Amino acid sequence: MQISGFTRFVAASGLTNLADGVATVAWAWLASLLTRDPLLVAVVPVALRLPWFVFAIPAGLVADRVDRRRLILGMDALRALAFLVAAGALWAALPLAPAPAQGVSDPGSLR
Repeated sequence: MQISGFTRFVAASGLTNLADGVATVAWAWLASLLTRDPLLVAVVPVALRLPWFVFAIPAGLVADRVDRRRLILGMDALRALAFLVAAGALWAALPLAPAPAQGVSDPGSLR
């Protein structure tokens, strides 16, 4: 059975959007491990989506003028490099501080 190009496109688009959503949750979760400040944790998803807002129109202009296959390969390589740099920074920051305990600080005081 041959899968049509449109079906492959829709499947790839759906998987890409799913992966972006998972990545957004993972980065926000990581931010919550690094800090307990709700504002800083909330800024992470905004910072992840800000490039889409800022560069959408210029990226469209570039995509119309450049070979799309080379552009996709180049941007995927750049994205992989950015994730490797972020992973290296996290690796250098290990071990992360344990999550603060909520509630009573001395369990013996509950008696």
